[in-house]
Amino acid sequence: MKNRYIKERLTLRLINLVSMSILGVGLFSSAVFLPAVGFFFYFFSILPFIYLFLDEGYKGAFLSLLISSVVICVLWGEVYTLFFFLVFGSVGLFFGYSIEKKYSALWLVVGGSLLCFVMLCFFELVSLFFLNYDVFGRVVEYLRIYNGLILEFYKEIDIPPDDLENLLFFLKEKIEFLEDIFFSIIVLGCFLGIFMLYKVARALFAKLGYYLKNLPLFSTWRPEEKFIFGFIAGGVFYWVGFYSNCNFVKSLGQNMLVIYIAVYFISGLSLLNYFCKKYEIQKMTKFLFYALTILQPVLLVGFGLMDVWVDFRKKYKNKKEKIVL
Repeated sequence: MKNRYIKERLTLRLINLVSMSILGVGLFSSAVFLPAVGFFFYFFSILPFIYLFLDEGYKGAFLSLLISSVVICVLWGEVYTLFFFLVFGSVGLFFGYSIEKKYSALWLVVGGSLLCFVMLCFFELVSLFFLNYDVFGRVVEYLRIYNGLILEFYKEIDIPPDDLENLLFFLKEKIEFLEDIFFSIIVLGCFLGIFMLYKVARALFAKLGYYLKNLPLFSTWRPEEKFIFGFIAGGVFYWVGFYSNCNFVKSLGQNMLVIYIAVYFISGLSLLNYFCKKYEIQKMTKFLFYALTILQPVLLVGFGLMDVWVDFRKKYKNKKEKIVL
Protein backbone atom coordinates (compact mmCIF):
# COMPACT_ATOMS: atom_id res chain seq x y z
CA MET A 1 0.00 0.00 0.00
CA LYS A 2 2.82 2.35 0.90
CA ASN A 3 4.69 1.57 -2.35
CA ARG A 4 1.54 2.27 -4.33
CA TYR A 5 1.12 5.63 -2.64
CA ILE A 6 4.75 6.55 -3.36
CA LYS A 7 4.34 5.49 -6.99
CA GLU A 8 1.18 7.57 -7.41
CA ARG A 9 2.84 10.53 -5.72
CA LEU A 10 5.86 10.32 -8.05
CA THR A 11 3.55 10.02 -11.07
CA LEU A 12 1.61 13.14 -10.05
CA ARG A 13 4.83 15.06 -9.48
CA LEU A 14 6.12 13.99 -12.90
CA ILE A 15 2.85 15.06 -14.58
CA ASN A 16 3.03 18.38 -12.75
CA LEU A 17 6.64 18.84 -13.81
CA VAL A 18 6.00 18.05 -17.49
CA SER A 19 2.78 20.10 -17.69
CA MET A 20 4.46 23.18 -16.16
CA SER A 21 7.39 22.75 -18.57
CA ILE A 22 5.03 22.60 -21.55
CA LEU A 23 3.15 25.63 -20.27
CA GLY A 24 6.41 27.58 -19.99
CA VAL A 25 7.37 26.62 -23.55
CA GLY A 26 3.89 27.55 -24.79
CA LEU A 27 3.98 31.01 -23.19
CA PHE A 28 7.50 31.62 -24.48
CA SER A 29 6.64 30.46 -28.00
CA SER A 30 3.49 32.60 -28.18
CA ALA A 31 5.55 35.67 -27.30
CA VAL A 32 7.85 35.01 -30.30
CA PHE A 33 4.99 35.87 -32.65
CA LEU A 34 4.12 39.15 -30.92
CA PRO A 35 5.97 42.13 -32.43
CA ALA A 36 7.50 44.64 -29.96
CA VAL A 37 5.20 43.79 -27.01
CA GLY A 38 6.36 40.17 -27.23
CA PHE A 39 9.39 41.12 -25.12
CA PHE A 40 7.12 41.79 -22.15
CA PHE A 41 5.04 38.65 -22.68
CA TYR A 42 8.23 36.59 -22.51
CA PHE A 43 8.24 37.28 -18.77
CA PHE A 44 5.01 35.35 -18.27
CA SER A 45 6.84 32.16 -19.30
CA ILE A 46 8.61 32.44 -15.93
CA LEU A 47 5.39 31.87 -13.96
CA PRO A 48 5.39 28.02 -14.20
CA PHE A 49 8.95 27.83 -12.84
CA ILE A 50 8.15 30.15 -9.95
CA TYR A 51 5.20 27.92 -9.09
CA LEU A 52 7.35 24.77 -9.28
CA PHE A 53 9.99 26.37 -7.06
CA LEU A 54 7.33 27.06 -4.43
CA ASP A 55 5.62 23.68 -4.84
CA GLU A 56 8.52 21.31 -5.53
CA GLY A 57 11.63 23.26 -4.49
CA TYR A 58 14.55 24.51 -6.55
CA LYS A 59 15.38 21.01 -7.89
CA GLY A 60 11.96 20.63 -9.50
CA ALA A 61 12.10 24.17 -10.94
CA PHE A 62 15.59 23.64 -12.35
CA LEU A 63 14.65 20.28 -13.87
CA SER A 64 11.61 21.86 -15.50
CA LEU A 65 13.84 24.63 -16.81
CA LEU A 66 16.14 22.05 -18.42
CA ILE A 67 13.21 20.21 -20.03
CA SER A 68 11.77 23.45 -21.41
CA SER A 69 15.19 24.52 -22.72
CA VAL A 70 15.55 21.26 -24.66
CA VAL A 71 12.11 21.69 -26.24
CA ILE A 72 12.83 25.35 -27.10
CA CYS A 73 16.16 24.31 -28.65
CA VAL A 74 14.31 21.89 -30.95
CA LEU A 75 11.62 24.44 -31.82
CA TRP A 76 13.53 27.72 -32.02
CA GLY A 77 17.27 27.02 -32.02
CA GLU A 78 20.28 27.81 -29.86
CA VAL A 79 19.91 31.58 -29.49
CA TYR A 80 16.36 31.43 -28.11
CA THR A 81 17.38 28.55 -25.84
CA LEU A 82 20.27 30.54 -24.42
CA PHE A 83 18.00 33.56 -23.99
CA PHE A 84 15.38 31.51 -22.17
CA PHE A 85 17.80 29.58 -19.96
CA LEU A 86 20.08 32.43 -18.88
CA VAL A 87 17.64 35.31 -18.55
CA PHE A 88 14.29 33.82 -17.59
CA GLY A 89 15.74 30.82 -15.80
CA SER A 90 17.74 33.03 -13.45
CA VAL A 91 14.83 35.46 -12.92
CA GLY A 92 12.43 32.57 -12.22
CA LEU A 93 14.73 31.05 -9.60
CA PHE A 94 15.29 34.50 -8.08
CA PHE A 95 11.55 35.10 -7.78
CA GLY A 96 10.87 31.65 -6.35
CA TYR A 97 13.60 31.98 -3.72
CA SER A 98 12.59 35.55 -2.80
CA ILE A 99 8.91 34.61 -2.41
CA GLU A 100 9.81 31.57 -0.34
CA LYS A 101 11.96 33.72 1.98
CA LYS A 102 9.18 36.37 2.10
CA TYR A 103 11.35 39.22 0.86
CA SER A 104 9.77 42.61 0.21
CA ALA A 105 7.97 43.46 -3.01
CA LEU A 106 10.47 46.24 -3.66
CA TRP A 107 13.27 43.67 -3.52
CA LEU A 108 11.40 41.49 -6.02
CA VAL A 109 10.82 44.29 -8.52
CA VAL A 110 14.09 46.24 -8.23
CA GLY A 111 16.34 43.21 -7.64
CA GLY A 112 14.60 41.23 -10.39
CA SER A 113 14.98 44.14 -12.84
CA LEU A 114 18.70 44.50 -12.14
CA LEU A 115 19.23 40.74 -12.43
CA CYS A 116 17.28 40.66 -15.70
CA PHE A 117 19.40 43.48 -17.18
CA VAL A 118 22.69 41.89 -16.06
CA MET A 119 21.68 38.50 -17.50
CA LEU A 120 20.58 40.13 -20.76
CA CYS A 121 24.04 41.71 -21.10
CA PHE A 122 25.65 38.39 -20.20
CA PHE A 123 23.45 36.65 -22.78
CA GLU A 124 24.57 39.17 -25.42
CA LEU A 125 28.25 38.47 -24.63
CA VAL A 126 27.84 34.68 -24.66
CA SER A 127 25.80 34.82 -27.86
CA LEU A 128 28.35 37.09 -29.54
CA PHE A 129 31.46 35.12 -28.61
CA PHE A 130 30.17 31.53 -28.81
CA LEU A 131 27.33 31.70 -31.35
CA ASN A 132 28.65 34.67 -33.37
CA TYR A 133 25.22 36.30 -33.11
CA ASP A 134 24.80 39.96 -32.11
CA VAL A 135 21.35 40.06 -30.52
CA PHE A 136 21.30 43.77 -29.67
CA GLY A 137 22.63 44.62 -33.13
CA ARG A 138 19.89 42.51 -34.70
CA VAL A 139 17.21 44.40 -32.74
CA VAL A 140 18.57 47.73 -34.03
CA GLU A 141 18.58 46.26 -37.54
CA TYR A 142 14.90 45.36 -37.17
CA LEU A 143 14.18 48.96 -36.15
CA ARG A 144 15.89 50.17 -39.33
CA ILE A 145 13.86 47.74 -41.41
CA TYR A 146 10.68 48.97 -39.73
CA ASN A 147 11.56 52.59 -40.52
CA GLY A 148 12.35 51.54 -44.10
CA LEU A 149 8.87 50.04 -44.42
CA ILE A 150 7.36 53.30 -43.16
CA LEU A 151 9.35 55.20 -45.77
CA GLU A 152 8.22 52.84 -48.54
CA PHE A 153 4.62 53.34 -47.46
CA TYR A 154 4.89 57.11 -47.86
CA LYS A 155 6.61 56.70 -51.22
CA GLU A 156 3.64 54.69 -52.47
CA ILE A 157 1.16 57.44 -51.59
CA ASP A 158 3.11 60.01 -53.66
CA ILE A 159 4.29 62.23 -50.85
CA PRO A 160 5.93 65.48 -52.13
CA PRO A 161 9.74 65.25 -52.54
CA ASP A 162 10.44 67.95 -49.94
CA ASP A 163 8.22 66.24 -47.35
CA LEU A 164 9.81 62.88 -48.20
CA GLU A 165 13.27 64.32 -47.61
CA ASN A 166 12.17 65.75 -44.25
CA LEU A 167 10.66 62.39 -43.30
CA LEU A 168 13.86 60.58 -44.25
CA PHE A 169 15.86 62.99 -42.10
CA PHE A 170 13.44 62.51 -39.20
CA LEU A 171 13.62 58.70 -39.40
CA LYS A 172 17.40 58.80 -39.57
CA GLU A 173 17.58 61.01 -36.49
CA LYS A 174 15.12 58.78 -34.65
CA ILE A 175 17.15 55.64 -35.38
CA GLU A 176 20.39 57.32 -34.27
CA PHE A 177 18.71 58.48 -31.06
CA LEU A 178 17.31 55.00 -30.34
CA GLU A 179 20.77 53.51 -30.90
CA ASP A 180 22.26 56.03 -28.46
CA ILE A 181 19.72 55.27 -25.70
CA PHE A 182 19.44 51.55 -26.45
CA PHE A 183 20.73 50.39 -23.06
CA SER A 184 18.40 52.69 -21.14
CA ILE A 185 15.48 51.28 -23.16
CA ILE A 186 16.57 47.77 -22.14
CA VAL A 187 16.80 48.82 -18.47
CA LEU A 188 13.32 50.35 -18.54
CA GLY A 189 12.01 47.35 -20.49
CA CYS A 190 13.40 44.97 -17.86
CA PHE A 191 11.78 47.01 -15.09
CA LEU A 192 8.40 47.10 -16.84
CA GLY A 193 8.54 43.37 -17.63
CA ILE A 194 9.44 42.44 -14.04
CA PHE A 195 6.77 44.79 -12.69
CA MET A 196 4.14 43.11 -14.91
CA LEU A 197 5.42 39.68 -13.81
CA TYR A 198 5.14 40.67 -10.13
CA LYS A 199 1.57 41.95 -10.55
CA VAL A 200 0.40 38.82 -12.38
CA ALA A 201 2.27 36.50 -9.99
CA ARG A 202 0.78 38.20 -6.94
CA ALA A 203 -2.77 37.89 -8.27
CA LEU A 204 -2.28 34.32 -9.51
CA PHE A 205 -0.36 32.81 -6.60
CA ALA A 206 -2.72 34.32 -4.02
CA LYS A 207 -5.38 31.95 -5.38
CA LEU A 208 -2.93 29.06 -5.01
CA GLY A 209 -2.19 29.87 -1.39
CA TYR A 210 1.12 31.73 -1.81
CA TYR A 211 1.42 35.28 -0.54
CA LEU A 212 3.53 37.99 -2.18
CA LYS A 213 4.05 41.17 -0.21
CA ASN A 214 2.48 44.27 -1.67
CA LEU A 215 4.36 47.32 -2.93
CA PRO A 216 4.10 50.58 -0.96
CA LEU A 217 1.13 52.77 -1.85
CA PHE A 218 1.78 54.53 -5.15
CA SER A 219 0.72 57.87 -3.65
CA THR A 220 3.60 57.62 -1.13
CA TRP A 221 6.30 56.67 -3.66
CA ARG A 222 9.15 59.14 -3.82
CA PRO A 223 12.80 58.61 -4.85
CA GLU A 224 15.55 59.38 -2.35
CA GLU A 225 16.89 62.93 -2.36
CA LYS A 226 20.41 61.70 -3.23
CA PHE A 227 18.96 60.22 -6.43
CA ILE A 228 19.07 63.71 -7.97
CA PHE A 229 22.88 63.58 -8.18
CA GLY A 230 22.63 60.81 -10.78
CA PHE A 231 20.34 63.02 -12.86
CA ILE A 232 22.82 65.90 -12.60
CA ALA A 233 25.72 63.58 -13.50
CA GLY A 234 23.83 62.39 -16.59
CA GLY A 235 23.35 66.00 -17.72
CA VAL A 236 27.05 66.77 -17.16
CA PHE A 237 28.14 63.68 -19.13
CA TYR A 238 25.81 64.60 -21.99
CA TRP A 239 27.04 68.18 -22.34
CA VAL A 240 30.71 67.22 -21.96
CA GLY A 241 30.30 64.55 -24.61
CA PHE A 242 28.34 66.90 -26.87
CA TYR A 243 30.91 69.73 -26.78
CA SER A 244 33.96 67.45 -26.89
CA ASN A 245 32.50 65.29 -29.70
CA CYS A 246 33.01 62.20 -27.56
CA ASN A 247 30.14 59.88 -28.55
CA PHE A 248 30.72 57.42 -25.70
CA VAL A 249 30.41 60.07 -22.96
CA LYS A 250 27.46 61.67 -24.75
CA SER A 251 25.70 58.30 -25.08
CA LEU A 252 26.40 57.51 -21.41
CA GLY A 253 24.83 60.81 -20.39
CA GLN A 254 21.81 60.26 -22.64
CA ASN A 255 21.16 56.80 -21.20
CA MET A 256 21.44 58.07 -17.63
CA LEU A 257 19.09 60.98 -18.37
CA VAL A 258 16.46 58.74 -19.98
CA ILE A 259 16.40 56.45 -16.92
CA TYR A 260 16.27 59.31 -14.43
CA ILE A 261 13.62 61.17 -16.43
CA ALA A 262 11.48 58.01 -16.36
CA VAL A 263 11.95 57.80 -12.57
CA TYR A 264 10.92 61.41 -12.01
CA PHE A 265 8.01 61.02 -14.42
CA ILE A 266 6.72 58.20 -12.20
CA SER A 267 7.41 60.40 -9.16
CA GLY A 268 5.27 63.13 -10.74
CA LEU A 269 2.47 60.62 -11.34
CA SER A 270 2.72 59.53 -7.71
CA LEU A 271 2.43 63.15 -6.57
CA LEU A 272 -0.63 63.64 -8.79
CA ASN A 273 -2.16 60.48 -7.33
CA TYR A 274 -1.51 61.77 -3.81
CA PHE A 275 -3.32 65.06 -4.41
CA CYS A 276 -6.19 63.31 -6.16
CA LYS A 277 -6.67 61.22 -3.01
CA LYS A 278 -6.16 64.20 -0.72
CA TYR A 279 -8.90 66.26 -2.37
CA GLU A 280 -11.08 63.19 -3.08
CA ILE A 281 -11.29 63.89 -6.80
CA GLN A 282 -13.81 61.76 -8.67
CA LYS A 283 -12.62 58.99 -10.95
CA MET A 284 -13.61 60.61 -14.25
CA THR A 285 -11.90 63.89 -13.33
CA LYS A 286 -8.86 61.99 -12.08
CA PHE A 287 -8.55 60.07 -15.35
CA LEU A 288 -8.84 63.37 -17.23
CA PHE A 289 -5.96 64.78 -15.16
CA TYR A 290 -3.88 61.70 -15.93
CA ALA A 291 -4.63 61.94 -19.65
CA LEU A 292 -3.73 65.64 -19.81
CA THR A 293 -0.51 65.28 -17.82
CA ILE A 294 0.68 62.22 -19.75
CA LEU A 295 0.24 64.24 -22.95
CA GLN A 296 2.59 66.78 -21.35
CA PRO A 297 5.16 64.51 -19.65
CA VAL A 298 7.57 67.42 -19.08
CA LEU A 299 5.15 68.78 -16.46
CA LEU A 300 5.19 65.53 -14.50
CA VAL A 301 8.98 65.28 -14.71
CA GLY A 302 9.20 68.89 -13.50
CA PHE A 303 6.90 68.22 -10.54
CA GLY A 304 8.88 65.06 -9.73
CA LEU A 305 12.12 67.08 -9.67
CA MET A 306 10.56 69.91 -7.64
CA ASP A 307 9.35 67.39 -5.07
CA VAL A 308 13.00 66.53 -4.30
CA TRP A 309 13.47 69.95 -2.63
CA VAL A 310 9.93 71.00 -1.73
CA ASP A 311 8.55 67.58 -0.63
CA PHE A 312 4.91 68.58 -1.15
CA ARG A 313 3.51 65.63 0.81
CA LYS A 314 5.61 66.31 3.91
CA LYS A 315 4.82 70.02 3.70
CA TYR A 316 1.09 69.29 3.67
CA LYS A 317 1.39 66.86 6.62
CA ASN A 318 3.33 69.44 8.66
CA LYS A 319 0.63 72.07 8.02
CA LYS A 320 -2.06 69.58 9.03
CA GLU A 321 -0.22 68.77 12.28
CA LYS A 322 0.10 72.48 13.16
CA ILE A 323 -3.63 73.00 12.61
CA VAL A 324 -4.43 70.04 14.89
CA LEU A 325 -2.12 71.39 17.60
